[in-house]
Amino acid sequence: MWWGQAIATGRGGAGAYLIAVMPSLLAVALFLPWTFGWEWPGPALMYLGALIIASPLVDRALGYAAKDFFSLRVQLSTGLGLLTIALGVIADAIV
Repeated sequence: MWWGQAIATGRGGAGAYLIAVMPSLLAVALFLPWTFGWEWPGPALMYLGALIIASPLVDRALGYAAKDFFSLRVQLSTGLGLLTIALGVIADAIV
């Protein structure tokens, strides 16, 4: 969403596009341990949760997002990140 705001306002350049695809690339990277037969999905989910929690810091550093959107983003990212970490902790019992 924020990268769309950056492009619409004309403040985003090539860096906005690069950062916009980073979450997808990180998700693929976190899937790779399973393809090699390493322990999965617990550690990958915990890393993903931590990255989700930290993602608003990137938004704040870039300054592209509107203030009201950023406030909502912090709340949603914190909730989703904590739930993802919790799922990573109990993943061994589920899988």
